Amino acid sequence: ILSSGTFGAGKSVSSKPPSASATAKPAAAPLKKSTSGTAPPSKPAMSSSTTKPAAPTSAAASARRASVVPAKPSAPPMKPSLSASSSSKPTTASSTTTARGVISPTGTSANGTKPTAGAATRPRASVSEGVKRAAPAPRQSIAATTKPPPRTGPSITSIKEVQEDISKALEDLQAKLRETTESLESKTGTASQLETQVEELKASLASALAEAETKGSTATELADAKATSESQLKEATEALEKLRSEHQEGTSALQSIQGDLEAAKTATVAQKELIESLQAQIQSLEDELSASKANIESLQSQSGDSEAAPAGAAEHEALLKAQADLSAIEAELQAFKVEQAQTLEEVQTKLQAAESKAALVESLEAQLAELRAEKEDAVTKLSEIEVEVLELKESQETVEDERAKTATKIASLEQELSQAVAATQQAIDNALAKEAEYASQADGAKVSHETELKAISDAHAETTSQLEALKAEMEAALTTHQAATDEHTRRLGEAEEAYVRKQTELSDEIRRITEELDGQEAQYNAKVDAVKAEHDKLLQEAFERAKAEASDLHQQDLQALRGESGSTMEQVRAAHESALENLKAEHASTLESSVGGLEKQISKLNLELKATQEDLAKAKANVELARSEVESLTAQHEEARAALSAVPEVSPQHVEEVSRLTNELGVAKDDLQAVTEMLNLTKASLEEMSNNHSTELKEAAERRAEEITKLRGAHDEEVTALVTNKSELLTRLSDLEGELATLRATIDSGAAPKSNGAVAAPQSPGITKEELQRLHEAHNLKVGDLQAEHEKALKALADELEASATKMDGLNAEVARKAMEIQYLESDQDEQTERITRYAMFSAGFFFVY
Repeated sequence: ILSSGTFGAGKSVSSKPPSASATAKPAAAPLKKSTSGTAPPSKPAMSSSTTKPAAPTSAAASARRASVVPAKPSAPPMKPSLSASSSSKPTTASSTTTARGVISPTGTSANGTKPTAGAATRPRASVSEGVKRAAPAPRQSIAATTKPPPRTGPSITSIKEVQEDISKALEDLQAKLRETTESLESKTGTASQLETQVEELKASLASALAEAETKGSTATELADAKATSESQLKEATEALEKLRSEHQEGTSALQSIQGDLEAAKTATVAQKELIESLQAQIQSLEDELSASKANIESLQSQSGDSEAAPAGAAEHEALLKAQADLSAIEAELQAFKVEQAQTLEEVQTKLQAAESKAALVESLEAQLAELRAEKEDAVTKLSEIEVEVLELKESQETVEDERAKTATKIASLEQELSQAVAATQQAIDNALAKEAEYASQADGAKVSHETELKAISDAHAETTSQLEALKAEMEAALTTHQAATDEHTRRLGEAEEAYVRKQTELSDEIRRITEELDGQEAQYNAKVDAVKAEHDKLLQEAFERAKAEASDLHQQDLQALRGESGSTMEQVRAAHESALENLKAEHASTLESSVGGLEKQISKLNLELKATQEDLAKAKANVELARSEVESLTAQHEEARAALSAVPEVSPQHVEEVSRLTNELGVAKDDLQAVTEMLNLTKASLEEMSNNHSTELKEAAERRAEEITKLRGAHDEEVTALVTNKSELLTRLSDLEGELATLRATIDSGAAPKSNGAVAAPQSPGITKEELQRLHEAHNLKVGDLQAEHEKALKALADELEASATKMDGLNAEVARKAMEIQYLESDQDEQTERITRYAMFSAGFFFVY
């Protein structure tokens, strides 16, 4: 109208209601405030004439339309404006309104004169005041001229712009409402996710506690197995004491046999002297006999010469007397020869017995030499075993270098082991030194044997004390682990309480903010409802269309956001659950493998102990068999001695008995060789079992190290993924909170009083952007601290569990190694004892037989 130049030309212009084309545009348009100007004050509107009563009604409608014209705060006071918005969801959205001022366009006077120029500069009335006052009734003014022009209100273009601004403001407020709703939903999702993480952490803590209890039960089972092994070792020690007593009895029997041998040697020497004296007597008698024969022959020759002389009667008598003497001497000589033959037979019998005893002594010396050679072989084998022990020690040192925590304890144990080996070597050297005197003195061998037994007993006592110390250390480690677990549980409870308190505070703050927003929304809704009631006919269609479009778009956005957030949460939850299941499965497999390895070790130790007990039982049976053989040989010896005393001459039965006993001796030697071979085979099998056991332990340790490395890598990857996801969520939360703070600041700045003369609406209580930013930063710091503390506690718990498992493995390996060393020492001691016992028994049997 202003541009066309027809203003005040005398034509009445009636304002029409806006058509459907003047409605608001669809949502999603940016907020834009438009300014529409009224007629300039230099050209005041004319009053309507009495002939056209529709003009005042049009002017009143124009006045009502002009009351909603938006005005920027920076615009001049002559151009008022209004910003309005509505919410499709009043219960969940939040919006604020500002005080607005309008210019009343009704400026006609009652006397029909033209209005003055100051009528356009009236003070602005607020929207609420315009709503409360009733609309002014149309007033007719008296025409001042023949063609009075009607007073024109704001233009249709301004009304359209107002409608567009109102629709855009509604769309902007709906977008802000959606963003606020999305931020609240995201915060709710974040809170639920944090609660889920807390529950998962509680579950992981419970599983860790269960694993610790399982480890404790395993340690208790190992302690029970150790107690059983110690009881079995005690039984073996008692059996060894019995064998020692039997060895002492055999040593005493050997001493008695040596005494008898010395007596037999003395008797043999006396018999030899008697034989030599008898031979001298026989030689003297033979000389006398030869002299007597010569005298007789001379006398016979003399008697032949004297037969011619009958006068030699005296000589004849002398000859008869000499013949009688000769016959008496011959009879005496025959009797002496018979006696000499008997004496010679007795002497020969005694000489044969002495020679057999001398042969027995030689055989005993040969057997003693064989025992010395076997002793040297045993020393050589012991040195080889020591070399193997040193090699095993070196390999164990290389493994223990990777475990810095147990290096000092294992070094001390190795030092004690080297001391025990040195003591054993010293005992063996002492035994070898004393063994040189064993040929002359049997007491020296006894003292050496007692020294060796004492050294072995001391080594066994040291090993037992070491095992007790290791057991005490294990109990202390378990106690420390339990205390750390309790401390971690307490700290986790405190962290959970702090988190719950913080979450409660944040929930209260969110509830308070929501209540404030609801109150502001109620106020705004009341004003918007009043504005809607006033402009229902003009904005109903546009509002319905914008509302429908905004609702559809909002529902689509909400559905997309919910679907996206739901899929994200499901993916995160599924990934976390799968990671937890994988960790649980890997931990269960690791635990099963370790338990299986320990059970295999225990079963192997039980088998070895059973085999050792069977060997000991066989050795005892062999000892009992040898004892029964010795008793039978002793009885046979007594019977032979009785028969020898009853029969003066050597009988064929005695010879058969001697041959039978010789055959039995050969059979006993064969049995001894077979038992020695069986013992060697048992040693070889034990060595092979020990090598296999060490190889299996090494392979199990390597497998465990690989599994631990894999578990650590997987755990680190999962922790990295979780930290990345959490950082993204925290970034998103911070962005949403920043947007919320921006919206709050915008609302607060929009709610500031305007300089239009109207009373400003009271500001709603709230927090500033700086306070919200500080709260957000404090919340992030607190969450970071809680996460770091929790990760630190979990890492400490995992390190403690790993250290406990490593220490338990080392202690088990040390116990197994000590058990193997004790078994080797006991087997060597049993072999030595068995050989000495058999040597003594067979020596006694040989002596009794001969």
